[in-house]
This record gives sequence, structure tokens and C-alpha cells, in this order.
Amino acid sequence: VPLGTSAKKLEQIEAHGARPEVVDGDREAAGAAARRAADEPGTFYASHVYNPYFLHGTKTYVHELWEDLGGRLPDVLVLPVGNGTLLLGAALAIAELYGAGLLDRRPALWAVQAAAVAPLAHAWQEGADELVGDTTLSPTHAEGIAIPRPPRARQILRAVRGSGGTFLTVSEDRIRHAQLDLASQGLYVESTSAVCWAAVREGALGGRSAMVPLCGAGLKSGLARA
Repeated sequence: VPLGTSAKKLEQIEAHGARPEVVDGDREAAGAAARRAADEPGTFYASHVYNPYFLHGTKTYVHELWEDLGGRLPDVLVLPVGNGTLLLGAALAIAELYGAGLLDRRPALWAVQAAAVAPLAHAWQEGADELVGDTTLSPTHAEGIAIPRPPRARQILRAVRGSGGTFLTVSEDRIRHAQLDLASQGLYVESTSAVCWAAVREGALGGRSAMVPLCGAGLKSGLARA
């Protein structure tokens, strides 16, 4: 795991009998260390980014949503994006449902990044099909999506563009205020999950129906501090 990983996340790892190795670097450095470790005999790198079957797990989020809403989906799916596996899974599910004739229209995918680490949003603003230049890794409370060079960038950009969606970025102050706003309603989520609420709580949807997932409990990382 990268340096700076929340203590509560390390406790979760240890609680299941594993021993976390803290890498002096960001999430990309931790991923590189894991790939090197996987070169050892009998070792498998269980990366959610590279394993093609992982998206068939994340796609069930949209399948369940479709079922719960009576065979339909909202106008917009708002999703936090770092490596993009939740968004790509959602795109896969939408394609399957639409291809099977179970949807009459496809929802737009709105991808949200922390402004501190937003390589995909920057590429989007430039109209590019892939990452543009180097991304500075600035501190962010949204550690779960702090990915300066997501390996599936081209797929993510293509999925958002094909859906008629967009990219949004949110500041650290907006993330913190969104987390507190949700907590005041009895929903305690981690900062990474709060980015989606931060992106839409000020009227960005313009009357469109949307689903905003709160996919990480606040106990994993605690409250974002000013």
C-alpha cells in the first residue's frame, strides 16, 4: 500500500490476517511493487485494474440499479474515477442491457475526480483520447482515486465520450463540505465517495435524474480535515 494510506484501512488488512507492506510512494509506486512481488513463484497479482473479470463484478452495480428501478436507469450515473474500474463496469452493464433491448436509452456517465489529481479531467478538457503530459500528485483527501496515470485512460475517456457524459473536478474544500453534509443526513462516507455528492449538490444536474453512489464507509479514513 502507498505511504499515507489511512490507518483504518491498514487495520482492516491486518484484521484478515494479512501483513501490509507500506511503499514509500504513491499508488502507482505501490502497484509497481506488487507487480515485482508477483514475479515470485506461486504469487499472483490480484489487481482490479488489469484483471478482465473484475469489470464483470463492478457491472453488477448497474444491473442491481436497473432491477431496483423497475427496469430503467436514471438520466445520469455520477461515479468517482481513479483507475476507472467502477465506471468501466457501469459502461459494460449499460451496453449489455441496451444490447439486450432492456433499455430504451443509455444514461450519461459523469466522471468525478479530485481537482488535486485529475489527469483524466485534464485530458477531457483538452479533447484528447489519452492522457496529456505529466500529472502532479498533490495531496488530496480522496486517496482512493488519487491516480496520476490510470492504465485504462483511453477506455475511460472513450466510455464517457460515447455516453454523452462529462468529467467534473472538485476542490478539497468541496469534498470536505460534502462529507459533512452527508454526515448531517446520517450518511457517513469516506472522502473518496463524497466527491460525487460534492460535484452535484450545487445544482449541476439541471433537473436530470441521477444516481450518486456512496461506495465507501467513513470509518475507513475518517473525516476530511481543513
